[in-house]
Amino acid sequence: WLSGNLTNGAKHAVMSALANMGWMQHSKLLAGAKVGATKALLRSIHIGALVGAELKRKAGPRIAEEKLRGVMLLASVARGAKFPVSEEEYRKVEWEANVVAPLQKACR
Repeated sequence: WLSGNLTNGAKHAVMSALANMGWMQHSKLLAGAKVGATKALLRSIHIGALVGAELKRKAGPRIAEEKLRGVMLLASVARGAKFPVSEEEYRKVEWEANVVAPLQKACR
């Protein structure tokens, strides 16, 4: 949808903006009819790959890991991710780091 129109710089700017939002702002993006547009945007810019690449940078991420994990939580909620069925899948999707830890932080 948008991926052909956005440069890598613009995609990173969207990731940075989402990372600097709090959970309440993220939840507003997921309210009502906005969830479809949010899901489409996150999918079109390949947010999981962007965040993954940022976390694996040799020089270290330019954005705090905690904030990047919050973006992964937003993406998980938007796509309706379900709890992993196996221990292997749990580790593969980094459920603890991408869902549990950001949710615990949001609930404090």
